[in-house]
Amino acid sequence: MTKKVKTKKSSFQFHLIGANLTRITPKQWCYKDLTARFWRLYHHDISGGGITVNKEFYQLLPEYIYIIPPNTHFSAKTTAVINQLNVHFLINPLTAETGNPFLRLKITPEINALIDSFKKFNQLQDTEMLRLTGIALTTYCLAQLPPGSLQKNFSGNFQITQLCSSLENLYQEEIDVKRMAKIAGFGSKSTFQRNFKRETGTTPYHYQLRKRYAYAAELLKNTNYTIGEICDIAGVSNQFVFSRRFKSIYGISPSKYRK
Repeated sequence: MTKKVKTKKSSFQFHLIGANLTRITPKQWCYKDLTARFWRLYHHDISGGGITVNKEFYQLLPEYIYIIPPNTHFSAKTTAVINQLNVHFLINPLTAETGNPFLRLKITPEINALIDSFKKFNQLQDTEMLRLTGIALTTYCLAQLPPGSLQKNFSGNFQITQLCSSLENLYQEEIDVKRMAKIAGFGSKSTFQRNFKRETGTTPYHYQLRKRYAYAAELLKNTNYTIGEICDIAGVSNQFVFSRRFKSIYGISPSKYRK
């Protein structure tokens, strides 16, 4: 009799946060800290802008696409007025190769065609096609990276890790414990809760809440979305409730946090 062996199945989830073509100036693009939990893709049409990582300055050259992994501590500045193509995204459970502050990819005719499409849809103000082109550009660039550039970020209890990875893309949904347990493959809700707290140090409800507001804080710091738009993205239906809870967590209002 042959015994079936269960294998761990991995799934990849791509979540687009934003895709924009922005005209940046030395006054606008001058940040001391752009650390965030999401990925960034940058392309500049001319030289003059750059990032500083570990006290070393890197100029973002127009002949390259730059991809900055989550949790990279860097500052940014430009000495010129630049058209910046930027895409913010999550892709779980992938992370960058350890010690690599950013990934750089030479622009090919295929990438250049996607950049041109991005610019065209931006000019037409076609938001949906702009976002779709941003996804196409980002996933194409990730697929062209050298082998070993991206790594899976699994650790601890695989079932809980997979669930947490899924929750990264579900800010707009309120998922109850019973459904979480089912997604993670636990037959017992109490067993799931016990394993979840052991793995994350908190309850499923507070884990979702903490992630939702941490995500909102990053959007306040790193994007130009209005507070109302951030509420929609983060899955909070009432702006008053959002502001009150944000202040209880961070000690200041969302508008003051942004400043």
